[in-house]
Amino acid sequence: MSGKEVAVIGEVTPIPAKDPTGTWVPDLIIYEAYDHLTIGGQPVIYRASCNFIFTPNPNMTGKPAETVILSAGASVLQGGQTRVLVNNDSATGTVATNELRVKTSNKLRSA
Repeated sequence: MSGKEVAVIGEVTPIPAKDPTGTWVPDLIIYEAYDHLTIGGQPVIYRASCNFIFTPNPNMTGKPAETVILSAGASVLQGGQTRVLVNNDSATGTVATNELRVKTSNKLRSA
């Protein structure tokens, strides 16, 4: 995995769904990170989740909140089983098209 663009805390962006009947608003992103794997002092992440809350327009029906979970896929560290989130990883919700997306340019290098 040498040279891959690996995400750290703060590099997942919530993208609310567009909905003509109301507004989706993302809550805080919750990160799960490795304790001893860092880039520039920031923990490398393997999972992020975010609740999206729907506020309907007047006279429109509400929708249930949606939790979007982004988990590391097949990208593993060389020689190990540790999975990490990498640039452009994404996940989309099932209630609406709310999305979490990784944007990073941090390079993970072998020592």
